Amino acid sequence: METLLFVTLIVLLWNTGGAVFRLFCRLVLLLLFLGTLHLLVSATAFWSIVAVIALSAVWQAASAIAEERRAHQEIRRRIEEHFRHPSWSCHVCHARIDPLIERCPSCDTALAGSPKQRMTQARAELERERRLAELACLEEMRHRSVPRHRGIC
Repeated sequence: METLLFVTLIVLLWNTGGAVFRLFCRLVLLLLFLGTLHLLVSATAFWSIVAVIALSAVWQAASAIAEERRAHQEIRRRIEEHFRHPSWSCHVCHARIDPLIERCPSCDTALAGSPKQRMTQARAELERERRLAELACLEEMRHRSVPRHRGIC
């Protein structure tokens, strides 16, 4: 009965969102760690060996969680770095240029619209591209144990 209740709790936590489930897993890891430390201090040689093995497993799980967090932060940093400055595409030569200038430096064509309009549109497009890239990277990270990311990721 208790096992069924525990499995139901895990399924509910998993369905409510990954963050709640990860928090629950960290709490379980902490309790395992404290329990094995207590066992290591107050037990016979056999149980001390079991406690050391359990501590090793807990340490590896905690290291994996930390590595996942570092990888996620690195992806976010790369995305932010790549999408830092908005740019505009010339309608004649398709060069990527600063939206605030009036003429394309490559082909000397006058750019359409005011600099303010171009900057607003370039920022909106940049934000949309950034969100799409972040979603693609996070989705790819979920499906691979060792993330390999296309392009900026």
